[in-house]
Amino acid sequence: MFNNIKGVGPKKATLLNNMGIYNQSELINLFPNDYEDKRNVSILTEDTGDRKALYRLCIKSKTKPIRTAKGTLTSVKAFDESDKCEIIYFNDIYSPRKLELDVYYYFYGKVVRNGNLKTIYNPEVSTEKNFEFGLVPIYPLTKGLFQNELRKFIEQALKITNVREFLSEDLLFLRGLIKLNEAYKMIHSPKNYEDIVNSKKRFVYQELFLLILSLNYIREMNVLSNSAPINTNKEKVIDFIDSLEFTLTLDQKKVVDEILEDMSSSKPMNRLLQGDVGSGKTIVAILAAIYCVNNGYQCAFIAPTEVLANQHYYNYCEKLKTIGIKSSVLTGSISERDKKSLKSMIEDGDIDIVFGTHALIQEDVSFKKLGLVITDEQHRFGVKQRDNLISKGDNPHVLVMSATPIPRTLALTIYGDLDLSTINVLPSGRLPIQTFAVNMSYEKRVFSFIKKEIQSNKQVYIVCPTIDDNELNLKSVYDIRERLIQYGLDEHSEVLHGKLPKQEQQEIVDSFKDKKISILISTTVIEVGIDIPNASTIVIYNAERFGLAQLHQLRGRVGRGRHQSYCILICTSNSKSARERMKVLETSNDGFIIADKDLELRGPGEILGYFQHGSSILNDLDYNFKNILEWANKDAKRLIEKDPTLELEENSEIKNKINDVISKIIRTKSLN
Repeated sequence: MFNNIKGVGPKKATLLNNMGIYNQSELINLFPNDYEDKRNVSILTEDTGDRKALYRLCIKSKTKPIRTAKGTLTSVKAFDESDKCEIIYFNDIYSPRKLELDVYYYFYGKVVRNGNLKTIYNPEVSTEKNFEFGLVPIYPLTKGLFQNELRKFIEQALKITNVREFLSEDLLFLRGLIKLNEAYKMIHSPKNYEDIVNSKKRFVYQELFLLILSLNYIREMNVLSNSAPINTNKEKVIDFIDSLEFTLTLDQKKVVDEILEDMSSSKPMNRLLQGDVGSGKTIVAILAAIYCVNNGYQCAFIAPTEVLANQHYYNYCEKLKTIGIKSSVLTGSISERDKKSLKSMIEDGDIDIVFGTHALIQEDVSFKKLGLVITDEQHRFGVKQRDNLISKGDNPHVLVMSATPIPRTLALTIYGDLDLSTINVLPSGRLPIQTFAVNMSYEKRVFSFIKKEIQSNKQVYIVCPTIDDNELNLKSVYDIRERLIQYGLDEHSEVLHGKLPKQEQQEIVDSFKDKKISILISTTVIEVGIDIPNASTIVIYNAERFGLAQLHQLRGRVGRGRHQSYCILICTSNSKSARERMKVLETSNDGFIIADKDLELRGPGEILGYFQHGSSILNDLDYNFKNILEWANKDAKRLIEKDPTLELEENSEIKNKINDVISKIIRTKSLN
């Protein structure tokens, strides 16, 4: 409600609602995403680099608006004590019309220099009488809402909102944090950059503290529930391990022991299995499923795509059959007749392990005795989706897997409600993937290399960011298919993307797996789950458009066999940040090192995105994020150990806060 905020009528209220803002409390939590520095006046001869600056200029002359092919143009001549300049207004006839000759005004804009000629395009302008010096907040907007009015709304909201401190004096002192009411004033109306840093530090800390506390609180509540222990024997697990053509790594054995120990407890297992690309997480999950079935329960194994669900099923169905375990796969594209039959078998307990996609979550899918839920690529599912599947059993054990390495401290933040297992060591015999970052001038040499790989009976992925031609000048799968024609490679290739029918996608992947296709030109749909040991090379166009974690995931599609594999990153940007990011991939194959660097270069915003609302303060890195994250982890865990259910009177305000956070986590993560 905005009853006490002048200027917010029904129309403006609707616009604010569209931004997810419904009351004055949410209004003051809309943080600026930038600031304009209007504290000091620059002169025209001063080099301000590529940033905007404030100038006090006198108007010398101005032209009448001129119509051009791109719209109207008005030129204004102005000067200060150091030099003269031209002010150009495109498609704005009103601002220059208000300017009077021989009068000084304040202009805020960027000076473009061309020799001795200086030009400012479409600057903000203010009279000397109305101008206020300071750091001016810039907020995210929606169409129909303007910066000046939003600033006035927030200014009013700050005056009438009762901001209650919920962190103890001891904690504020220990971490050097300012009080909450001061933080709100400083972030919306800073006197200097120190105010901005101090306010952000406070808000970043409390956002992480409350998030970690909420997840640990959820975990404590889960511990209070009971699950049937699965602890009779490991006979079929041992038989299955003995039938494998390879030996489990020490990391895999350690993680299997952790999982089986969890499942032997009367408390439901909630464990995250994190491992690098190709580290062997799936076989660990299969062993957990066998242990579950061996003790009279069923297992649901859900994957984000049909291709991955089918791959898991076909990779293991025959081996499972040899030890008497029945498995099947349930996806959206199978016929209604087959679905009906399969659902009936699942409900009757005739299927032990069901691999599948979101089709497993449907209301009409029932299990006779669901004991274990395995979620592959956890970040692609929402909490609500996972809970829907869990609800089909009586407090079943839960194992979630992620092949997107996350720094340990951050992983404990995001998955604070789960125990953490990590596989660090890759299976023996895997050669490090050689990675090269090049620009488009190397394309001919890249295609020559591809031709040699194909002639050696190896296979190649080519990844593009888009399906069709686009205005951003990004390479599309069909554009690259045309380029392959020029090099005589098209007859060996096929195009794969998410808009193709599911069945066609599966047929293309199967053809690639059966070596009927040598080159698979694809979007990022191959990012997870495609396991083709004969694929030796992956070429990624517009590599600078992807995050390091995603590039590492894509690179993991090769290097799965015993021959040397290669990743070629083709970049169209030569910026310093792009070069630095590509260098990380060229020098490391360790997903955890890469994740640390990604956190350093890009911040936590992408990883924590599904917890955020509006312009989350976590997207800004004007502070030492890692230190604050470690503080928040220690402080939240210390508090939850002292008061697991937050029943102490001194923690009542914090409990109210985390109830809001828990609701937000469930609401926002369920949208993923």
